[in-house]
Formats: sequence, C-alpha cells, structure tokens
Amino acid sequence: MKTTGTPHDQACLAFAHDLYGHEIQFDLRDGAGDAYTFHVGVDRALHVKAGSARGVLYAVYDALAGKRSGDERPEFVIRGLNPCESLNRHTPEQLVRFMDRMGRWRMNTLIIHSNYGFRTHQALIEREAAKRGIELVHYTYSNLCFMDGIAPEHFAKDSERRAMWAVDYPYTPTVFERAYLDPDDGDFFGRLPGHPKWDRWRGNYPRAELAKRLYHFNRLTDVAAPPGSGAGGNPEKIIVCCREILDYIINHPQREDLDWIYIAARTLKTASRLGAFAPATDRERDFIQTQKPWDFQERYAPPRQATIDVILALWNRFNVSSVRESDKDSTGL
Repeated sequence: MKTTGTPHDQACLAFAHDLYGHEIQFDLRDGAGDAYTFHVGVDRALHVKAGSARGVLYAVYDALAGKRSGDERPEFVIRGLNPCESLNRHTPEQLVRFMDRMGRWRMNTLIIHSNYGFRTHQALIEREAAKRGIELVHYTYSNLCFMDGIAPEHFAKDSERRAMWAVDYPYTPTVFERAYLDPDDGDFFGRLPGHPKWDRWRGNYPRAELAKRLYHFNRLTDVAAPPGSGAGGNPEKIIVCCREILDYIINHPQREDLDWIYIAARTLKTASRLGAFAPATDRERDFIQTQKPWDFQERYAPPRQATIDVILALWNRFNVSSVRESDKDSTGL
C-alpha cells in the first residue's frame, strides 16, 4: 500500500472526501497510473483501489454519477489543456469552473504560459489544480531561450550530444508533415487531410474516409475562404453532405476513436439551421442553440449520455424528415 504522498496528493484526497460526503476507503498502489477500481457499499461507503490520488477522485465522480462499481483506466497518460492567453480573460469564478470541469473530464495536465495571466491568478490556479490532481507544466517560449545568460546545458541534445536546435541538425519529416507540405497549387483547402493531394499518403492515414467527408463539408460551408477557392454550396448539397457524415460516423464500429460526438454536433446544427429538420423538445433546442457540446453537458446529467441521447434523437428526426421530403418528391405533392 502506498502512503498519501505529497501535499498535492493530500489536497486531492481531502477534496475527494469533501465532495463525496461519505466514508471512502482507499488503497493506493504503485505502478498503476491513474487506473482505479471501485464499488459502493450498502452503507454508501466507497471502496477504491487506485494508482494515484486522482484515481480516488475519479471514483468519487463515478459514484456521484450513480455508478455502483467500475474498473477504469484512462486511455492517455497525459490528458490536458493548453489555454495559452485566455487565463487573462477570465474571472476567478470562471477559472474555478474551468478547473472543476477539467477534473470531471479526468484531465491531469494544464499548460501554463506565465506571461498571460497566470501570475494574476497563481494562488487560485495552484489551489484548484492541487484539489483535482492537475499538474501544472510551465511553457517556455523558444525565443526567450536565445538570450544572454542562458547556459548551453539548457538546450536539448540528442544521444550523440548534438544540439537539436542547430539549423543543420538532421531531420526526417513525418508522413503527416510530408503530406501537409506537399504542393497543392495554392488551393486554400489543401491544408485539410481530405484534399485530393493527400491521396498519395492514404495508406498512412487511418481516418481517410472521414477526412474526405469533412473536407467536402468544409468546402461547402467555409464562408471565410478567399474568393476563387471553390468554397460555398447551396443548402440542398450541404444537407446531403451532413446526412452522409452522420450516417458514416454514427454507424461506424469505432466511432469512439473518431471524435464522433463533436463532429455529429456540428453537423446536426448545420443541417437544422438550413431547415432539414426541427428540434422537438426544449433539450433538443438547447443542444442546437448551444455553441459548444461541453456547455450543453454542463446543464444535463449524466452529461455524456444526455448528449448522446440528444444526438441520436436528432439524427432520427433528420432521417424521418428526409424520408418525408423524398415521398413528396416522388408523389409530386
């Protein structure tokens, strides 16, 4: 059994106890990362085995969401956000909600840019991050490194002690970099992986089919593209494109690997605003009118399942509406 560890671990465990409001019995084990197993006893006592204090907090989130037991392991070791300049634009209350949302999303890393508001809110950010087991990683700008007084040992070197920042350092572009930099005759949309120039790299791009569909969607809907770029399409074409994307991503056997919720949300909102279908409930209308899916998730529980339920309901409404339009066309009415 591992002890409660650092002051940050202790802050996270104390926060978990305060949040749950009932007894928590935990066993922290080395080498398990943020994985955790848990079950809720008949007396509401929470029993947790975890590799970190964060794992105990995550079990609390699950228990408060109504789960009675679980065996969970986050897919990625580093899970976080890089807010860059936005810390300076938020009130303390907004930052607390932001940090709380990160914790409930099982995020464990926050990139800090000290020049953009961190020092103003440093005490608050450090306190709220410690409660949720969020590690702060300070970002260093490369241009600030090339100044007098910077010792050579601060620069990265490879295994042969060669300075990796040198302009003549040997470097082989990745497949993605080669495709991205491949000439595209100045096409504004050449930057998108669905562009035909990417076809020669398709064998190394597992999301190619989705990329092609999203590329077509962007060509039809991107009003910010410069004149002559080929952007813009009539509503009927956009609606057909939306339906193809939704059919593909919702029925995909590995849709969880495709960021399907966010893609489906944007596609459904576009189709609805073009009159393809109308939301029928207050929750559906709220979903269509909310700019970001996570803002919608803040208002409904359980957040992820509530979002999925609305997406599937709207998709079904979209399909029913499409069938009706098809029937009208076939009857001439």
